[in-house]
Amino acid sequence: MQTRAELQSSIDQYLSSKRIYLNRSQRSVLNWAMIDDHQSILELGCVQENLINELQNQYRIRACGLCFDVELAQSLRLSLSEAEIMPSISGDIPWRSNSFDRIILTNALPHYFSLNVFLTEIYRVLAPEGKIVLALSGLKLNHLMHSLKPDSAVWKQFLVLIESVGFKDATCNRSRFGQRCLIAHKY
Repeated sequence: MQTRAELQSSIDQYLSSKRIYLNRSQRSVLNWAMIDDHQSILELGCVQENLINELQNQYRIRACGLCFDVELAQSLRLSLSEAEIMPSISGDIPWRSNSFDRIILTNALPHYFSLNVFLTEIYRVLAPEGKIVLALSGLKLNHLMHSLKPDSAVWKQFLVLIESVGFKDATCNRSRFGQRCLIAHKY
């Protein structure tokens, strides 16, 4: 028979190893981001704690989240005490230049963001040799959500925009989860 302390220890161990649910966008972005220990990771449009929790459970990283809602940022700060959570209503990213090894986006951007200005901000805070991985369902182009296909005119315009900001090797990859991701590098 187990003592109360042993039973509590078993329960705590089970709860700490419990798998965190990630949606398809989050799983596909993690699949392409190639995150490793001792990296700085920024989740853009952070609305839930599950992705940052998953990253912190698997890796020793500096985890950060940018919320587009002030109240949500305050709530996530309380639940993610080990992560840096900041609000941004205007699309500016309040971290120093060259701060992050990986920047990921799995949720939709607010309709009032200028995509060009926001991509410039992403480029600024991404470290050299860094990578952005964006779930394409999270991007807005011409105020509409598009399923960007690699041969479409919208996709070609978007690649021109990505390259004009300074990113290199921009590709569209499909994950095993049926999701398309944009991956681009800063050299």
